[in-house]
Amino acid sequence: MKILFITNNFPPIIDGVGDYTAHLSQQFIKNGHSVYIVCSTTNNSTTKPIQKSHLQVLPIIKDWSLDAVYKLSKEIKYIHPDYISLQYVPHAFNHYGIPYSICVLMFILKLYGYKITTTFHEVAIRFDWRQPKYIPIAINQRLISYFLALVSNYSITSIALYKKMLNAFTSKIYQIPIGSNIIQHEVNHEEVETLKRKLKPEDEFLICTFGANARRHDVLLNVIAQLSSTYKVRLLLIGKFPELWIQQMLKEAEKLKISDNVVVTGYLSSEDVYRHLLCADAFIQLENIMYDNWGGVSTKSGTLAAAYMAGLPIIGTKGDMTDSFFSDGHNILLCNNNTLPEVTSKIISLINSDSLRKHLKSNAYKTFYEYLDWEKIYYNYFHLLVNNTSAY
Repeated sequence: MKILFITNNFPPIIDGVGDYTAHLSQQFIKNGHSVYIVCSTTNNSTTKPIQKSHLQVLPIIKDWSLDAVYKLSKEIKYIHPDYISLQYVPHAFNHYGIPYSICVLMFILKLYGYKITTTFHEVAIRFDWRQPKYIPIAINQRLISYFLALVSNYSITSIALYKKMLNAFTSKIYQIPIGSNIIQHEVNHEEVETLKRKLKPEDEFLICTFGANARRHDVLLNVIAQLSSTYKVRLLLIGKFPELWIQQMLKEAEKLKISDNVVVTGYLSSEDVYRHLLCADAFIQLENIMYDNWGGVSTKSGTLAAAYMAGLPIIGTKGDMTDSFFSDGHNILLCNNNTLPEVTSKIISLINSDSLRKHLKSNAYKTFYEYLDWEKIYYNYFHLLVNNTSAY
């Protein structure tokens, strides 16, 4: 099989959708298929052309305008793939998030007779009548997404909310969760134990969070401050957070007299992130909840997938993006809000119950291997390509 992926960015550029495309591509190659990647290039781009027996990376698009449509369609016609997979995010292809040029490209490719799948990593911004200037963007983004869904042989998205949005116009929508951008590594258990003693020298209960975006550190710091009066706890922040944010966060920690209870790793390699996750006792992801319950933990999060991969008990905020994938008390503990009492009570329940931790840990592994492992994600993609039906 010859499959062509269209994505804005691709490694080594740091980008979630680019990483997703890379991991998925590796699985296709591993299973004997030929993969082509068409992506953008800039004057300072670090993505270089690659030509191998089963992989070709073509960073040939300077901007995703109508001018690029001719160049792309010509290149794709030359490659003549069996399947085309668009990795779609509105703002990836247009500064304002309304990439009508992508509609033109997909329509032309459809006329050529290619089999097209569109993976909607995002569909459209919300209709927020409190901010009327964004309503035209919300409308246009929906029109574009609906059109792409209609011209696609089938569409893929990661959460039920997006599936419901797209189902208004077509039933050819399948839900496949996002895998982790951190992969499992073979680890030396003695090295992990040494790192664990360093991170929690007094055998503290180590709560970690991971990612480039800071999430509700104000709540987390106050939770740690409250818990530290009774329990031995530490907060581990894994990843390259903005420097200014780190400085402000550490100042707040100092005011709360919990500086010794907060550890910031800075940037780590994939292997080191995995090691640090294995050292933690729990993972927490507090998502901002807006207006009418907008937001919450979801299967569009690669960092959450990493926590499942590490087999961690997980605490997360429930919102309208939190679907039936998450089972409270089974593969996650869900907070109804981000208030201090709510979050603190969930952590205390973990600290005090060894059986609950073991139950959540066991089901985290099961959830990962059943749904979030890249081999499973590839199999579901391949099943759709061949049989036009979901494998899950």
